Amino acid sequence: GIPEMPSPLCYRSRLYFVRNGGMVTSYTPDSRVVLDRQRLGTLGQYVASPVAADGRIYAASETGTFFVVPAAATFDVLARTDLGDSITATPAIADNKLYVGTEGGSFFTLRLRPDKVEVVNEVQLPISTNSVGGSEGTPEQIENDPEVQEIYLGGGHG
Repeated sequence: GIPEMPSPLCYRSRLYFVRNGGMVTSYTPDSRVVLDRQRLGTLGQYVASPVAADGRIYAASETGTFFVVPAAATFDVLARTDLGDSITATPAIADNKLYVGTEGGSFFTLRLRPDKVEVVNEVQLPISTNSVGGSEGTPEQIENDPEVQEIYLGGGHG
């Protein structure tokens, strides 16, 4: 099975925990004083570990709801969207983009911008344990896909 608890995140001199039920708690690493504790707004399991960049924390529920909160004194949800499939793997950040894979084989590329986060593309990857190599679903294919659609997190589809 998969681990049932996300790894904690240490970012900008704070320690963050995301727990089942969508509870986010921040602590001072040395004294373990609770700085803030709030719910993200979606109940259920949280298995993927949170990641951070540009002063924001990115977290996903197992049901596929993706959240963006500021790495600040309080956790006001900046953006939220449902990616439509179970997320159990920790997202990766590279070149100002966030890469998110789902259990159903979808691979999302999210572009990080100062004022929004947008889904740049979704590619359905083959779910085959014996496929090796090939060009299907490579980062180059995703980046160069002419059918790029933008779906704004928290702003619905459009």
